[in-house]
Amino acid sequence: MQVTLLLSVALSLASARPYPAGPETALRDLVKRELEARKVVEGDASGITDQNLRDIDEIIKARTGKSLFDEDVEVTISDLDKLPAEEEDAILEVFTHQVQVQDDNRVDNKKPSEETKVAAQDPPSDPEPKPKPEPEPEPEPKPAPPASTPPNRKNRPAEQGPSPETRPSNRDDGIPGDPKPGKTFPKFGRTDMSNYMDVVNYWRGAMGLSKLSRSSALEKEALAACMQSTPLNLQHTQGLGAQVLAPGKPDSFEYVFVGGWLCERNTLPGIGAACQLISKGIPGETGWDYQGQTGHADILTDRTITEIGCNHANGVWGCNMT
Repeated sequence: MQVTLLLSVALSLASARPYPAGPETALRDLVKRELEARKVVEGDASGITDQNLRDIDEIIKARTGKSLFDEDVEVTISDLDKLPAEEEDAILEVFTHQVQVQDDNRVDNKKPSEETKVAAQDPPSDPEPKPKPEPEPEPEPKPAPPASTPPNRKNRPAEQGPSPETRPSNRDDGIPGDPKPGKTFPKFGRTDMSNYMDVVNYWRGAMGLSKLSRSSALEKEALAACMQSTPLNLQHTQGLGAQVLAPGKPDSFEYVFVGGWLCERNTLPGIGAACQLISKGIPGETGWDYQGQTGHADILTDRTITEIGCNHANGVWGCNMT
C-alpha cells in the first residue's frame, strides 16, 4: 500500500547578516527538492529523525487510519503545490528544520508566511495550476551541518558501557576546570584517506579504548554512502556494520572525527580540551550543530567494535564499523 503526502512549504530565513537578493525563492526551491526526495518505508527514512517520524505518523493516522509503521507501507512526498488547507502547524514543525542553510554559522527560522498542508491518497485536482515563478539565481549557502543524520542503526554494535578511564600521560594536563582532563589539544592538521587510521587510533587511545583494524570492505561501504550523499543531504546505506556520516573537506578528517562525532559527548575522557576549542570556532572550518544527537559518539566509542573503514566523496566523510 502507498500513501502520498502532499506538502507545500514556504520557508523564510533570517540571519545576523542579510542574504543576497532573492534568497527566499531559492530556499523554498531547496526545501521542496529536499522533501520531494524523501521516502518512508515501514517507518524507516534517511534524514528524518525518529521523533519526526512519530509526528508524521500521528498526522497520517488522523487523516487515513493508516500508520507509517504498518508492514509494507510506503510514503512518498510529492506534488508540493496541490494541497487542501489543513495541518499547517504540524507539518511545518516536522519539516522546516530538515534543511538548514548557514550564513556565518547562524540560522534563524521564521514561521512561513504561506500555508503548509497535508493530504493522504487521491489528492484533489487543481484545475487552475499556478504558473511557476521564474527561477532566481540560487545563493551558495554554507551548510550549518549537524553531525550528520542519525547514524545507521542496522547491525549497530551494542551500546557502550561506562565511560572508560583515561590512561595517564605526560601530555594529560587538559584544560582548566575539565572534570576529566585529556591530552593538551594541538591545532588540527591535515588528515585524509592516507592517515585517517592514525587519527582514529590516536583519539581512541586518548579515551582509553583499544585500537581498531582497517577494513577495505568497510571503506567500500562508506564510499557508497558518500557517493550518494551531499553535505545538505546525507544518505545512509544499509550494508555492513554501523555507519556515521558528516560533511567535511577532504583534508579535514580529524576535525570531522572529533568535532563532528566524538564531541556529541564532550564529557568523554580525553577529548574535553578539543571539544571546548571546537565550540569556540576553528578558523576555516564550519561549526557543528549536534541537535541533541549522541549516537555517532556512542558508536565510535563502543568497546565491542574491532574494525573500521572510512572514505570521502562529494564533500562528505563516512565511516563504517563492525
